[in-house]
Amino acid sequence: VHRRREGPPRGGGGVRLSAHQRGVLGADGVRVRPRADSVWPPPHPAAAALAANRTSRGNAAGAQAILKTLRDLCVALPEVTESKRFGRPAWKAGTKTFCAVTTRAKRLMLDTWVGPDLQATLTDDPRFQIPAYTGQNGWIRLDIEDTVNWKEVEALILGSYEHFALKRMLSVLRSGTS
Repeated sequence: VHRRREGPPRGGGGVRLSAHQRGVLGADGVRVRPRADSVWPPPHPAAAALAANRTSRGNAAGAQAILKTLRDLCVALPEVTESKRFGRPAWKAGTKTFCAVTTRAKRLMLDTWVGPDLQATLTDDPRFQIPAYTGQNGWIRLDIEDTVNWKEVEALILGSYEHFALKRMLSVLRSGTS
């Protein structure tokens, strides 16, 4: 028995509007122009919280301080640039991302490469997790929300950098000049 689907027909029937047209038509179908001083397209309601790097406690100043320290650690390495990965800060050695900051369950996390062997050892500590998608390649995620052992973070960043950096970058690092 073939059941008939209710609702608008699939395929070509009906009027299709582009995303832009849907955004500028009012409820009565009349075109509404945004004000000249408004931002178009309008920002997502959660964008302000993400932009401020708010954490579970709402401590944006604490998150900014952690990001500043991470920036200082990463940019001190030779030929490192800061970029964005999915809207969050990431640092690259040349063209390869070696360190990134993410949020998971409203907590600030640091993603670095450690390799599969060390990854298995680190996951015994509850602060560490294997991230989705990149975890299979040896990446680890460290919760840096509450207390941060900066020596440990520096060692993770340096190890990840050494894995992705080119030989010329490593020679500059070992010679001590930037």
